Amino acid sequence: MKIMVVNDVELNCKLISWMLESAKHSIVAADSGLEALELVAENTPDLVFMNTKMPDMDGFQTSRLIRQIPSCKYIPIIFLLTTLDQATLSEYPTPGADDILNIPINDHQLLEKIRKYSA
Repeated sequence: MKIMVVNDVELNCKLISWMLESAKHSIVAADSGLEALELVAENTPDLVFMNTKMPDMDGFQTSRLIRQIPSCKYIPIIFLLTTLDQATLSEYPTPGADDILNIPINDHQLLEKIRKYSA
């Protein structure tokens, strides 16, 4: 599966990418919402894991813009959330994600989300 990881924290991005590559997935990594928008249309991933809090454009804005790209409209997007981020999620009536994954992430949870959206 081709999976996009969007996370502005380099260590988190590398850790998630490593877990996914260990499970034999192809990775497209972006460190910002703007970079994700540039890469998503040309790479058309099967699934996106995205941080919600990023400096240039948050995950909520980025996911809404991804959904406006015709070839990317139905790509599942999973927000990566800390406990504090979950309070922010309730402020958005339509957050733009298909699912959430709590941080810290473990391999089992990550692979379960992939199985759920690859069926």
